[in-house]
Amino acid sequence: MTVAYPRFFDSLKAAPGRLVQGGTADGSSAAQAQEGAHGCSTCRRHVLSCSVSINAVEIIVFDHVAPPARYYRVVSVLVGVHPVREALKAGRTIDRVLIAKGAGGPRIQEIVDLCRERSIPVRFEQRSALDRAASGETHQGIVAFGAASRYAELSDVVDSAQLLVILDGVEDPHNLGAIVRTANAAGATAVLIPERRAAGLTETVAKSAAGALEYVPVVRIGNVNRTMEDLKKRGFWIYGLDERGAESYDKVGYAKPSVLVLGGEGKGLHQLVREHCDVLVRIPMAGTIPSLNVSVAAGIVLFEWKRRMA
Repeated sequence: MTVAYPRFFDSLKAAPGRLVQGGTADGSSAAQAQEGAHGCSTCRRHVLSCSVSINAVEIIVFDHVAPPARYYRVVSVLVGVHPVREALKAGRTIDRVLIAKGAGGPRIQEIVDLCRERSIPVRFEQRSALDRAASGETHQGIVAFGAASRYAELSDVVDSAQLLVILDGVEDPHNLGAIVRTANAAGATAVLIPERRAAGLTETVAKSAAGALEYVPVVRIGNVNRTMEDLKKRGFWIYGLDERGAESYDKVGYAKPSVLVLGGEGKGLHQLVREHCDVLVRIPMAGTIPSLNVSVAAGIVLFEWKRRMA
C-alpha cells in the first residue's frame, strides 16, 4: 500500500541548497535531483515510508510505474578548505571529495592525503562543476559530499559544560556560523538554538564556522525560557547580553557554570528572555551606533569570560 506524504517536500524547503541523493533498493545509483524537480514530484505521490528529522530526511518511494523502490536521503555539501579539512580530521562520514583541476598547494595536498588515509574517493573536476555543486558559495577549489550534520541533545552536553551559549532568535546563518567558530575558540561546550524563528544547520553555517561544527555541538531547544529555568536548576548562572544591561561585561563577576544568552539581529533579547536572565550585561559603546553585530558582540563577551577563567 502506498501513502502520500507531501510534507516531505516542505521539510526539504527548510534545508535549501541540499541535494536529494537517489538510489535503488538493490544499491544501484539514480540521478541526483534538485528540490522541486519533476522526478521528485512524481515520486511524491508514491511514498512507501518515510522518516523526517530536523536536519535529515529519509524516504522510500516506489518508482513511477512499479518497484523496485527508490531510496532518497539528504546529502550535506561541505564547501571550502577549512570545513572539508576539519570534517575529515574529525572522522565525519564523507562520500567523496571534488577538487578543481589546477588547484594545488599544501592545504589541498593535506586534504588529498587525509582522503587517501580514509579511502575516500577524490575526483578532479572542472571548476564549473564545483560552482554548480556549491550553489554559488565560494568553494576555494574543493567540495565534499557527506552525511548531514545532526543536532546534539542537551542531555549529552549539560553535565560536563562550564559555558553554554544560547541564541535567542539569530536568523542569519553567517552569524550562527561565526558564533559557533568563536564559541569553539573561547572554550564553550555547546551552542543552543530554538526550533523556530532561528537559523538552523546549513552549508552556509558550516562554511562560516570554518570547521568548528565538527567540535562544537549545536543543540536545538523547544522553548528558550523553559530551557533557561532548567539550566538554573542545574546550577548555571544566566548572563544575557543586552544594550540596556545594568552591568558592564568587563566588570561583572562570572560564576561557573555559565550561560551566555545573545539576542537576534536588530531585535535583541525578547522581553521574557530578559526577565529570565540572572544578570544583564552590556558592552559600553563610544560611537553613535548603539549596538554591535551579534557575532562580534559574542566574541567580545566570550573571550572576556575565557580571560577571567584562565
